[in-house]
Amino acid sequence: MKSLNKITRLFDEAERSRQAVSPNAKGIRCPICWNEFSREMIFDKLLSIDDVPQQSWGALWEVITCKTCNNEFGSDFQGRISGLKDIENLKAGASKKRHKAKIVTNIGEFNAAVFTDENRKLWMKGSKKINNPEVSKFWQELGTQKNVVISSVKILLKQPYELEFLPLVLLRDSYLLAFHFLGYPYLCRADLQDIRTILHERKPVPEGAMLTLPFDSFTEDRSNGKFCWVQAPEKLAGFLVRWIVPELGVRFIVLPFFPHPWNTFQELCNAWAQASKDQEKIELIIAPVEFVPSARFSFRLNTSEKVSGVVLLSGELTEESN
Repeated sequence: MKSLNKITRLFDEAERSRQAVSPNAKGIRCPICWNEFSREMIFDKLLSIDDVPQQSWGALWEVITCKTCNNEFGSDFQGRISGLKDIENLKAGASKKRHKAKIVTNIGEFNAAVFTDENRKLWMKGSKKINNPEVSKFWQELGTQKNVVISSVKILLKQPYELEFLPLVLLRDSYLLAFHFLGYPYLCRADLQDIRTILHERKPVPEGAMLTLPFDSFTEDRSNGKFCWVQAPEKLAGFLVRWIVPELGVRFIVLPFFPHPWNTFQELCNAWAQASKDQEKIELIIAPVEFVPSARFSFRLNTSEKVSGVVLLSGELTEESN
């Protein structure tokens, strides 16, 4: 019942946001596949609560998506990079999860499961298979030798993550976070359809969509999912969404917003890809964004106006596209 009440509340908010674009609209569109869903489909369990970022990374926000988009993306992509957080936890002594690993020492190697206990001690446990007690055999053989010193130990985790999926996961999180703050008035922009196509059809993320940039000093706020407004140069104007990725550090995702000289998301990414190669030649003017609470329900969402360090969103809105 608690979950039903939550998803109903998210549906109500999304429907009201959609009606800011199409006043007579009933129901919502899944922000990923753009299919329509009626209120009755809540009870048919065709809609779900999508966590941003994924739960293993410490979910901070909740949005509504269709169950298919949520489940398929989670199993196909999010799980393949969740290991980044597992490694961070393991290093910090905060992971009780058992990780498959190869233990390499200066005198031998073996397979084992590694984990930490409540005292933050690292443990290595060998195979449970009776016919393959690798760890026991290793230490038994070691015990028969005198004056043996283990001078080095390496723990090699077995394929804990697949980094090629990181841009797609972060682009999806950024897009859904924009939906959370700005609703359908933002999603109905023509260039957002390009992003939906990438996410829904699992297409490659354009070069320049995910960035590692050296200008993260504009704010002391180290929170995840932080929106930044690029005011200049004009060809790069738009949003940057900052994510603190476990083990890797800060990554930025580019999202479109007015004003802009380009027609597609690909063109925006191309501009950023070129800019990232010429960082020393470009002076960026960037400010953190604070969204007005009613932005997701407002028709006025096309231009920006900076007032006392806060970006206020205003302007005329295009009609909802099919």
